[in-house]
Amino acid sequence: MYKFKKPLSEIDYIISFDLALYKTGISLYDIRQKSIVRTDKIEVSHTDETPVATLYTKLKEYLTSAVEKYGNLLMIVKEAMPAQAGRFTTIATLQTLAKAHAALDIAVAKVDGADFYDETGVHAVSVKALFKTEENPKPTKTDIKKAVCAYYGLKVGDLTDDESDSVAVIYTLIKKKWNADLKDEIKRVKKEMKGLKQERAIAAHEKRIEELQAMILETAE
Repeated sequence: MYKFKKPLSEIDYIISFDLALYKTGISLYDIRQKSIVRTDKIEVSHTDETPVATLYTKLKEYLTSAVEKYGNLLMIVKEAMPAQAGRFTTIATLQTLAKAHAALDIAVAKVDGADFYDETGVHAVSVKALFKTEENPKPTKTDIKKAVCAYYGLKVGDLTDDESDSVAVIYTLIKKKWNADLKDEIKRVKKEMKGLKQERAIAAHEKRIEELQAMILETAE
């Protein structure tokens, strides 16, 4: 798990994946500009006899190219696996998704300069919850697509549904997970400081708090 091992100065971008075996949406987010730099998609043919291997190869190539082009360490976030089968997710779908997630996990492990924000990812229910309103308590994929495109200044017609889903994952990460996790970590470090007496140890903790505070990404409500 990556999270807060290094200061923000060593991270330039967040790459988001909306994973599927045959159609994966990707977004690249510039941390300093607080904007979506680009969106992409990876497709695997339904006639491919080894789709998992093909997806792995394409994911690895994409990450390798991204590291070469954008430099510095890339933070990876993905939409999380559903916890269980349900009304809209069959056991077969879960099995297929698990293969896609495994392909990405291995690809990330093989590419220097890329690592996960955490190993869990952002759950779809968290994404949908952010876009609920009194007027629209059950936002559709189209509703979410229009909302994230409006927020980041993207054109709805330029993005596939998979690409817009990956943008929504980044938005949700920042709104619900990244900042909240940072604030929890700051509280933990401050609590740890209370028992310290050596000036060097206190100074190290104070520096750590400053680094964590600098990593908070503010988004408009």
